[in-house]
Amino acid sequence: MTFDEFAVARLASALRFAAVLTGDPASAEDIVQEVMIRVHERWAAIGQLDRPDLYLRKMIVNEFLSGRRRTWRLIPSGRAADMDTRVTPDHAASLADRAELIAELGKLPARQRAVIVLRFYEGLPDT
Repeated sequence: MTFDEFAVARLASALRFAAVLTGDPASAEDIVQEVMIRVHERWAAIGQLDRPDLYLRKMIVNEFLSGRRRTWRLIPSGRAADMDTRVTPDHAASLADRAELIAELGKLPARQRAVIVLRFYEGLPDT
């Protein structure tokens, strides 16, 4: 598989994962862009892995967590409408619950938010 094929196949899911992780689609795009540049530079090694998509996800989490050490921060906005690209029924209660959940996730430290996203969004086991 070439890098171009990999990027086409995995870009949308990487953006969704990063958006859930950061709570902000613009920040998610920045993270994925930085990570994809590094993946392209190291594609000879990454392309040989059995599951390069898992390596990509790990790089996204690491880039998100490294944001804590920079002078700027990735701060989730708590705007549920910006994150949801699916069409859902217009139920006020479910929207209010989602907005509250995103606001609460935004209050968590980056590492805790990463764990929650990996566990519940990606479906990974607790271990």
